[in-house]
Amino acid sequence: MEKIRLGIIGLGGRGKVLLPSIQAISAFHVEAVCDLYPERVEEYVRVCEEEYGLHPFATKNYRELLERPLDAVIVSTTWNTHVPIALEAMQAGLHVGMEVGGAYCEKDCWDLVNTSQSTGKICMILENCCYGDNELTVFHMARLGLFGELVHAQGGY
Repeated sequence: MEKIRLGIIGLGGRGKVLLPSIQAISAFHVEAVCDLYPERVEEYVRVCEEEYGLHPFATKNYRELLERPLDAVIVSTTWNTHVPIALEAMQAGLHVGMEVGGAYCEKDCWDLVNTSQSTGKICMILENCCYGDNELTVFHMARLGLFGELVHAQGGY
């Protein structure tokens, strides 16, 4: 099987800690990395080379990364840039894994859905707490109407 050519946009907190997990999945190959801060890019490339033998394309301009021959990107930038970058990535023909948060309103959510459907590209939110047994059980119970009509909900970790 050919490896999935992956780009990572945003090398701060979440982007940095994702590398070992990504490398643990043999189907992935990190081909390109991007961050606005050159020191983050340099450090990420150093770790890629020294620990994993990778030599990714590196840039501070995510649009340059989107032009690379990739299959998918992970967007782990600041929350307010997740949606615009994810939309551009899907329009560029790439699947998207979008880190926690990002959408600030219902329109953002619909833009992601509509763009995914029109491009045929997958956009997945990479928040593990959304997919745990407890969360999915409560979601299923709500959909079955076991709580009656929900008019307000609040949650947290």
